[in-house]
Amino acid sequence: MLAVVVVVILAIALSGNKQPSNSASTTLAQSSASSITTTPTTGSGEATTSSTYAGAPAAVAYTADLGGGNEIPPVSTAASGTLTLTVAADGSSVGYVLQVDSIISLTVARLHEGKVGATGATIFTIYGGPTKSGLYTGTIAKGSFTAADLVGPLKGKTIDDLVGLIEANSVYLNVGTEAHRQGEIRGQLQ
Repeated sequence: MLAVVVVVILAIALSGNKQPSNSASTTLAQSSASSITTTPTTGSGEATTSSTYAGAPAAVAYTADLGGGNEIPPVSTAASGTLTLTVAADGSSVGYVLQVDSIISLTVARLHEGKVGATGATIFTIYGGPTKSGLYTGTIAKGSFTAADLVGPLKGKTIDDLVGLIEANSVYLNVGTEAHRQGEIRGQLQ
């Protein structure tokens, strides 16, 4: 019963812009970016108040649709795929999921620095083998990497540097096969 009374008083105080007498509640009421959750505890019947910062950064995802027409030169193939990169909210790591469809004898999948229509240096190997012999459909690689795993022009750089390249439309994924070692399907991250 006491918990219900405390919740009602707190709700009235916050909606009426009155300053609660508890200093922790005052801080929460003054912060427009916080949300307040009040829940009764067991035992003493007192309510507890916690805050969650609503302005915290969120993870950001980028995708690439992979196809033979994106290769240089274009490749006629039934193969396709999708790469999703998810940059952690704190910028410390990047998660990845690479899915392919109807690809034959996949050998390698690498992120490269480069604009549409251009080739560039490898910056991270998503899948380095072994060769997936025969026709393959499904998730070929799933994991995460940090800035320490970046190579080539991003060696010694940060995840923010990688994100900057992605946002400048300068990162693509290239997937090689036994028939097309330089790449059978490719897609620009966006």
